[in-house]
Amino acid sequence: MELETQLNASDRNTRTIIGNKIKGFEVNIRLGAMTSACEVTFNYFEKSGDNVSSAIQIGSLNPDVATYLTGIYIIGNYTNLHNVTKEMWSYFIGPSNSNVLNREMVVELNYVNAGNWNDILMMFVMNI
Repeated sequence: MELETQLNASDRNTRTIIGNKIKGFEVNIRLGAMTSACEVTFNYFEKSGDNVSSAIQIGSLNPDVATYLTGIYIIGNYTNLHNVTKEMWSYFIGPSNSNVLNREMVVELNYVNAGNWNDILMMFVMNI
């Protein structure tokens, strides 16, 4: 059920996700292995804060599939992560597994509300 309701740009053959209101999902948008040169702009997200995941997730759900994305633009979005207690772990952007590499990613002019309660400086989780 979760996969049917999420916007998955690689499954829908689109490269832009613009001006949507997306709320109530564990992951709001998943940018899969085929979404290079993708724009995620001017969206409104509300995400449940009671699990370890990101509002925008990058990569395949299959940990055996490597994802190498280039030219991702995440600009001008509003995100409420609903991290309101010390037991909440939502992030704005993060990988879906340890096999993700991003190149030329632009993240600017986004507003993130109620970030991670335990690590207020960490809005992005990246594989190093």
